[in-house]
Formats: sequence, structure tokens, C-alpha cells
Amino acid sequence: MRKRCIHCLHLKRNLGVTKTFPESNSYNVPLCFKVNRLSREELEEAYRYTLAQHPSLTSAVREVNGELVMVENVCVETSIPEDDLTHLSHADALDYVKKQSRKPFSLEGPICRLNVYRISDHESLVLFNVHHIVFDGQSSIVFMKTLFSAYEAEVVGKPLPKLESSAHYRNFVIKEETCN
Repeated sequence: MRKRCIHCLHLKRNLGVTKTFPESNSYNVPLCFKVNRLSREELEEAYRYTLAQHPSLTSAVREVNGELVMVENVCVETSIPEDDLTHLSHADALDYVKKQSRKPFSLEGPICRLNVYRISDHESLVLFNVHHIVFDGQSSIVFMKTLFSAYEAEVVGKPLPKLESSAHYRNFVIKEETCN
């Protein structure tokens, strides 16, 4: 995987807030959903595919020659931790997952996490949590569509869909810099 640097003006503002308040979860964007009879191996494969389709999710912020840059393909952790919460009530399990969703990110990476929380023999909660520096409300729709279609393809044994997105984050940054 090739590393790519993206110079970005708004990194200075976000990095300043993150350094000033390192324990802040203000920039967390958590997405949680329930899955019946989750296949963890297929989810991990779908997650790998999704990260490849959206390389900004594998980024970290670095200082290069005095400039802040996002470097893609730095933090590519695709194994998904699983916690067994079957001993907790449903309400306590949800509280635990909410608490986990509040863990702050370091912009040095990784800037996203995917975790599985087993709440019964056949039900799991899946928590995807990402830093807002590379993710917003519109991104969540695109991310979930990619992850769900890849997971469905994996489960039924179909080849993964070819989704070449033209709306990569790096293209947005290049356009933003040419306007300034």
C-alpha cells in the first residue's frame, strides 16, 4: 500500500483543539448497529475492503517540513476486537458500548475503530467510531453502504463490488487548496 500525503489547512485548527483537550470526544462520530448471527470473518473482510475504498480512514496526521499533512495508509488495523457482554443486561450492555464510543482519538492514528460486542448467543452490536476530521454525516451513508454491501457479498459468497469512488477526501483537499 502506497502512503500519500495530503496538505490541509483545517488540520491546524483540529489539531489545536485535539492537543488542548486530548481527552475530548467532541470529534467522535460513532455509528452503532445490531446484527443477528454475525459472521466475524466476513465482517473483517468487508471492513478491509471498505478501508481500501475509503483510504482517508487509514490516515494519520504528521508534521512534514513544518506543515501538517494527512498521510494515508498509515494505520490499517483490520482485526476487529470482540467483547463478550452476554453477562450484562441489555441496558448495561448499551451503557458499556456508549462509554466505549466516547474514547478519544489521537490524530497520530488510528482515527477509526470497529468493535463487536456480543450481547447474546445470536446478537451483536457493531460500533464503528471515527474522528470527524475525515468523516461527517454524508460520509456515514457512503461508508455504511460500502460496508453493508461488502458484508452481504462476503456472506453469500459473491465477489466484492467494484466501487471506485471519485469523491476521495484527497480530491476535496486539493480543490479546497486551489480556492484559497
